[in-house]
Amino acid sequence: MKNIFWIIIIIIIIIGAFLYFGNDKKTQNLEKENKNETTSFIPSNLEDENVLETIVNETKEQEQGIKTNVVEIIMDAGNYFFTPNKVIVKVGDTVKFKITNKKGFHNFKIDDLGIFSELPLNKEKTVEFVVPKKGEFEYYCAVGNHRELGMFGILEVKE
Repeated sequence: MKNIFWIIIIIIIIIGAFLYFGNDKKTQNLEKENKNETTSFIPSNLEDENVLETIVNETKEQEQGIKTNVVEIIMDAGNYFFTPNKVIVKVGDTVKFKITNKKGFHNFKIDDLGIFSELPLNKEKTVEFVVPKKGEFEYYCAVGNHRELGMFGILEVKE
């Protein structure tokens, strides 16, 4: 009877280990499947400072025939951070935040510009808008006290 007890315990441990480590591989595969393929250039000097200057990926024509820059920001979000936490663009730029939520329940909000989006876990979410005016605008996570815990950044808009 004692041997059967130990055999059952060993089987439970093996099954538990398989489920635990097997889920890690499934999560990694899901991350690879869900991640949109995007190639972008971030100068190494900006990575160190956690500041992203305007990176122009393309130019597009607006209806009025005025050329505007399309600025793509590749951003990671997680338990209580946005990376980069400072972005600098120009008035009139079309900004595309491509945000991947790496961990937790989060959203992305800029009050002064009327921007809000939920951030699904392990999926890239694109938040796109035209910057209408000069100034500094805080972006943050509005879930619970995430903002107070440091989950915010600055969108600086220059002329």
